[in-house]
Amino acid sequence: MVGHDSATDVALLKIRGPGKELPFTRLGDSDRLQVGDWVLAIGNPFGLDHSVSHGMISAKERIIGVGAFDDFIQTDALINPGNSGGPLFNMRGEVVGVNTAIVSQAQGIGFAVPINMVKDLLPNLLENGRLARGWLGLVVQEEGPAAGEKGAVVQSVFKASPAAHAGLAAGDRVTAVNGRPVEGYLRFMRRVAILAPGTVVRLTVQRGGGGRPQELAVTLGERPAPGRP
Repeated sequence: MVGHDSATDVALLKIRGPGKELPFTRLGDSDRLQVGDWVLAIGNPFGLDHSVSHGMISAKERIIGVGAFDDFIQTDALINPGNSGGPLFNMRGEVVGVNTAIVSQAQGIGFAVPINMVKDLLPNLLENGRLARGWLGLVVQEEGPAAGEKGAVVQSVFKASPAAHAGLAAGDRVTAVNGRPVEGYLRFMRRVAILAPGTVVRLTVQRGGGGRPQELAVTLGERPAPGRP
């Protein structure tokens, strides 16, 4: 084991195999998934190895109370005990999620970690062996953006923080992180926190209401431990 993170239920393993090419699958883009897209789940439910089930994407960005990084894909592809850790494929044969959880009293309600979250997390696990959480040093409004607007609105910026050094200010609306759109404050905070301290992040910011978008480069700090200022 190279690194693991219990909050997202993801681990990075190093395989010591024979000196020949190991089979692999290609990773897709889970941000492009839409509700209604068909998917395949592969795993070992109840010890029945190499079982395949099919279904569709039922919802995205589900919060199920597992942890601070809840951002699950919901699918009605049958997922049972033993499917955890197995891949969720799109119809192009790309892995778009990692099967992880079910609602035990229900049928057709399963959850997978989006593969884009896994891709963001892997460099952090490789470098630190754990989830060292990135930190901008700002407060984001918890309520959603105004009707017709997307993004996360900055409420205040801590003095001498990475955000302050980059020029972020109260009232700025962050609409993308490294070119990937953010719909609101939850997705914004998750995308930042999952990156390793020292990572340079490109934030697309809209300033002054209807101002033109601009890009700011921010070098993340490390999130202070609870009780630290």
